[in-house]
Amino acid sequence: MFDGGTFRRIRPVPQAEGGRVTISDPVRLFFGLGLDGELAEGVARTARSAYGDGGEAYGADDLHLTLVFLGERPAEDVGRLRSLGAPEFAGLHAPELVVRGEGGVFDGRADRPRAVWREVGEASGTEGRLDALRNRACQVGRMVGWRPSAAEAAQAFQPHVTVARPRDPVQATEGLARLGRDRAWLVPEVSLFASCTEEERAAGGGRYRVLQTWNLAVGPQ
Repeated sequence: MFDGGTFRRIRPVPQAEGGRVTISDPVRLFFGLGLDGELAEGVARTARSAYGDGGEAYGADDLHLTLVFLGERPAEDVGRLRSLGAPEFAGLHAPELVVRGEGGVFDGRADRPRAVWREVGEASGTEGRLDALRNRACQVGRMVGWRPSAAEAAQAFQPHVTVARPRDPVQATEGLARLGRDRAWLVPEVSLFASCTEEERAAGGGRYRVLQTWNLAVGPQ
Protein backbone atom coordinates (compact mmCIF):
# COMPACT_ATOMS: atom_id res chain seq x y z
CA MET A 1 0.00 0.00 0.00
CA PHE A 2 1.16 3.55 -0.76
CA ASP A 3 1.51 5.41 2.51
CA GLY A 4 2.49 8.96 1.74
CA GLY A 5 3.26 11.69 -0.74
CA THR A 6 2.35 15.30 -1.30
CA PHE A 7 -0.59 15.55 -3.66
CA ARG A 8 -0.05 17.89 -6.58
CA ARG A 9 -2.98 19.86 -7.91
CA ILE A 10 -2.91 21.14 -11.48
CA ARG A 11 -3.10 24.93 -11.60
CA PRO A 12 -6.53 26.25 -10.60
CA VAL A 13 -8.73 28.26 -12.91
CA PRO A 14 -7.99 32.01 -12.93
CA GLN A 15 -10.40 34.10 -10.88
CA ALA A 16 -11.84 37.38 -12.08
CA GLU A 17 -12.19 40.37 -9.75
CA GLY A 18 -14.83 39.64 -7.17
CA GLY A 19 -14.07 35.91 -7.16
CA ARG A 20 -16.09 34.95 -10.21
CA VAL A 21 -14.55 32.32 -12.47
CA THR A 22 -13.65 33.42 -15.99
CA ILE A 23 -14.78 30.75 -18.46
CA SER A 24 -14.79 31.00 -22.23
CA ASP A 25 -17.75 29.59 -24.15
CA PRO A 26 -17.68 26.82 -25.19
CA VAL A 27 -15.14 25.07 -22.98
CA ARG A 28 -13.57 21.61 -23.34
CA LEU A 29 -14.22 19.73 -20.10
CA PHE A 30 -13.26 16.40 -18.57
CA PHE A 31 -13.27 14.65 -15.22
CA GLY A 32 -9.86 13.42 -14.16
CA LEU A 33 -7.34 12.62 -11.44
CA GLY A 34 -4.15 14.53 -10.73
CA LEU A 35 -0.81 13.04 -9.67
CA ASP A 36 1.00 13.67 -6.41
CA GLY A 37 3.97 16.03 -6.46
CA GLU A 38 6.92 13.65 -6.30
CA LEU A 39 5.38 11.26 -8.80
CA ALA A 40 4.45 14.04 -11.25
CA GLU A 41 7.96 15.48 -11.14
CA GLY A 42 9.50 12.04 -11.68
CA VAL A 43 7.26 11.14 -14.61
CA ALA A 44 7.80 14.55 -16.25
CA ARG A 45 11.56 14.25 -15.76
CA THR A 46 11.76 10.84 -17.43
CA ALA A 47 9.53 12.07 -20.28
CA ARG A 48 11.84 15.02 -20.88
CA SER A 49 14.81 12.67 -20.84
CA ALA A 50 13.15 10.33 -23.34
CA TYR A 51 11.75 12.94 -25.71
CA GLY A 52 13.55 16.22 -25.05
CA ASP A 53 12.16 19.67 -25.66
CA GLY A 54 11.28 18.84 -29.26
CA GLY A 55 9.14 15.92 -28.15
CA GLU A 56 6.55 18.09 -26.43
CA ALA A 57 6.91 16.29 -23.11
CA TYR A 58 4.18 17.23 -20.64
CA GLY A 59 5.13 19.29 -17.61
CA ALA A 60 4.44 17.97 -14.12
CA ASP A 61 1.50 20.36 -13.68
CA ASP A 62 -0.31 18.91 -16.70
CA LEU A 63 -0.05 15.18 -15.97
CA HIS A 64 -3.38 13.54 -15.16
CA LEU A 65 -5.59 10.51 -15.72
CA THR A 66 -8.78 11.24 -17.69
CA LEU A 67 -11.88 9.53 -16.31
CA VAL A 68 -14.32 10.80 -18.94
CA PHE A 69 -13.96 13.43 -21.65
CA LEU A 70 -17.07 15.57 -21.90
CA GLY A 71 -16.02 17.49 -25.01
CA GLU A 72 -17.00 21.07 -25.73
CA ARG A 73 -19.74 22.19 -23.38
CA PRO A 74 -21.54 25.52 -22.90
CA ALA A 75 -20.14 27.68 -20.11
CA GLU A 76 -23.27 27.25 -17.98
CA ASP A 77 -22.53 23.54 -17.67
CA VAL A 78 -19.58 24.34 -15.42
CA GLY A 79 -21.86 25.59 -12.66
CA ARG A 80 -24.23 22.68 -13.11
CA LEU A 81 -21.41 20.14 -12.92
CA ARG A 82 -20.05 21.79 -9.78
CA SER A 83 -23.39 21.46 -8.05
CA LEU A 84 -24.11 17.95 -9.26
CA GLY A 85 -20.67 16.57 -8.45
CA ALA A 86 -20.74 17.32 -4.72
CA PRO A 87 -23.41 14.75 -3.74
CA GLU A 88 -22.47 12.26 -6.45
CA PHE A 89 -18.78 11.93 -5.54
CA ALA A 90 -19.34 12.12 -1.77
CA GLY A 91 -18.37 8.92 0.01
CA LEU A 92 -16.53 7.30 -2.89
CA HIS A 93 -13.22 5.78 -1.83
CA ALA A 94 -9.92 7.13 -3.07
CA PRO A 95 -8.26 4.76 -5.54
CA GLU A 96 -4.64 3.75 -5.06
CA LEU A 97 -3.05 3.73 -8.49
CA VAL A 98 0.24 2.68 -10.06
CA VAL A 99 1.85 4.32 -13.09
CA ARG A 100 3.57 1.40 -14.75
CA GLY A 101 6.63 1.25 -16.96
CA GLU A 102 4.50 -0.18 -19.76
CA GLY A 103 2.94 2.22 -22.20
CA GLY A 104 2.17 2.84 -25.83
CA VAL A 105 1.58 5.37 -28.56
CA PHE A 106 -1.79 6.62 -29.79
CA ASP A 107 -1.57 7.42 -33.51
CA GLY A 108 -1.92 11.09 -34.31
CA ARG A 109 -3.86 12.95 -36.95
CA ALA A 110 -2.41 15.18 -39.62
CA ASP A 111 -2.99 18.20 -37.37
CA ARG A 112 -1.99 16.57 -34.08
CA PRO A 113 1.13 14.66 -32.97
CA ARG A 114 1.11 11.17 -31.53
CA ALA A 115 0.37 10.78 -27.83
CA VAL A 116 2.78 8.71 -25.74
CA TRP A 117 1.12 7.26 -22.66
CA ARG A 118 1.94 5.21 -19.59
CA GLU A 119 -0.37 2.52 -18.31
CA VAL A 120 -2.13 3.02 -14.98
CA GLY A 121 -3.42 0.16 -12.84
CA GLU A 122 -4.88 -0.24 -9.36
CA ALA A 123 -2.76 -1.32 -6.40
CA SER A 124 -3.41 -4.77 -5.01
CA GLY A 125 -6.30 -4.82 -2.55
CA THR A 126 -7.97 -1.66 -3.91
CA GLU A 127 -9.37 -3.02 -7.17
CA GLY A 128 -12.72 -1.64 -8.30
CA ARG A 129 -12.41 1.88 -6.88
CA LEU A 130 -11.24 3.40 -10.17
CA ASP A 131 -14.11 1.88 -12.16
CA ALA A 132 -16.61 3.04 -9.53
CA LEU A 133 -15.22 6.57 -9.78
CA ARG A 134 -15.33 6.57 -13.58
CA ASN A 135 -18.90 5.25 -13.64
CA ARG A 136 -19.97 8.03 -11.28
CA ALA A 137 -18.19 10.65 -13.41
CA CYS A 138 -20.05 9.35 -16.49
CA GLN A 139 -23.31 9.57 -14.54
CA VAL A 140 -22.67 13.21 -13.64
CA GLY A 141 -21.86 13.96 -17.27
CA ARG A 142 -25.14 12.44 -18.40
CA MET A 143 -26.99 14.74 -16.02
CA VAL A 144 -25.98 17.72 -18.18
CA GLY A 145 -26.73 15.99 -21.46
CA TRP A 146 -23.36 14.42 -22.28
CA ARG A 147 -23.43 11.15 -24.17
CA PRO A 148 -20.46 9.10 -25.35
CA SER A 149 -19.90 8.82 -29.08
CA ALA A 150 -20.39 5.43 -30.72
CA ALA A 151 -16.61 4.97 -30.80
CA GLU A 152 -16.25 5.88 -27.12
CA ALA A 153 -19.08 3.56 -26.10
CA ALA A 154 -17.49 0.66 -27.98
CA GLN A 155 -14.01 1.19 -26.53
CA ALA A 156 -13.01 -0.28 -23.17
CA PHE A 157 -11.69 2.13 -20.55
CA GLN A 158 -7.89 2.18 -20.74
CA PRO A 159 -6.50 4.10 -17.74
CA HIS A 160 -3.36 5.99 -18.71
CA VAL A 161 -1.36 9.17 -18.26
CA THR A 162 -0.27 10.98 -21.43
CA VAL A 163 3.35 12.09 -21.02
CA ALA A 164 4.38 13.53 -24.42
CA ARG A 165 3.24 14.31 -27.95
CA PRO A 166 6.25 13.74 -30.22
CA ARG A 167 5.81 14.35 -33.94
CA ASP A 168 8.44 11.82 -34.97
CA PRO A 169 6.97 8.25 -34.95
CA VAL A 170 10.41 6.67 -34.47
CA GLN A 171 11.12 8.95 -31.51
CA ALA A 172 7.70 8.14 -30.05
CA THR A 173 8.35 4.39 -30.07
CA GLU A 174 11.99 4.43 -29.00
CA GLY A 175 11.34 6.73 -26.05
CA LEU A 176 8.98 4.23 -24.40
CA ALA A 177 11.89 2.12 -23.18
CA ARG A 178 13.17 5.02 -21.05
CA LEU A 179 9.99 5.92 -19.20
CA GLY A 180 10.98 4.25 -15.94
CA ARG A 181 9.68 1.91 -13.27
CA ASP A 182 6.32 1.48 -11.54
CA ARG A 183 5.30 4.31 -9.21
CA ALA A 184 2.25 4.41 -6.90
CA TRP A 185 0.05 7.21 -5.60
CA LEU A 186 -3.11 7.65 -3.57
CA VAL A 187 -5.71 9.93 -5.19
CA PRO A 188 -7.53 12.02 -2.54
CA GLU A 189 -9.75 13.98 -4.92
CA VAL A 190 -11.46 13.94 -8.31
CA SER A 191 -11.42 17.10 -10.42
CA LEU A 192 -13.28 18.85 -13.20
CA PHE A 193 -10.70 20.08 -15.72
CA ALA A 194 -10.83 22.51 -18.63
CA SER A 195 -8.46 22.54 -21.58
CA CYS A 196 -6.67 25.88 -21.87
CA THR A 197 -7.07 27.87 -25.06
CA GLU A 198 -4.14 28.56 -27.39
CA GLU A 199 -4.18 32.16 -26.15
CA GLU A 200 -3.92 31.03 -22.53
CA ARG A 201 -1.04 28.70 -23.32
CA ALA A 202 0.76 31.40 -25.30
CA ALA A 203 0.45 33.68 -22.27
CA GLY A 204 2.34 31.18 -20.13
CA GLY A 205 -0.44 28.87 -19.00
CA GLY A 206 -0.35 25.09 -19.09
CA ARG A 207 -2.48 22.70 -21.08
CA TYR A 208 -5.20 22.33 -18.44
CA ARG A 209 -6.71 24.02 -15.41
CA VAL A 210 -8.82 22.77 -12.53
CA LEU A 211 -12.32 24.21 -12.21
CA GLN A 212 -13.52 22.16 -9.22
CA THR A 213 -12.35 19.38 -6.93
CA TRP A 214 -14.26 16.96 -4.72
CA ASN A 215 -12.64 15.08 -1.85
CA LEU A 216 -12.73 11.28 -1.81
CA ALA A 217 -12.84 9.04 1.25
CA VAL A 218 -9.34 7.97 2.34
CA GLY A 219 -9.01 4.88 4.48
CA PRO A 220 -10.20 1.27 4.66
CA GLN A 221 -13.30 0.48 2.65
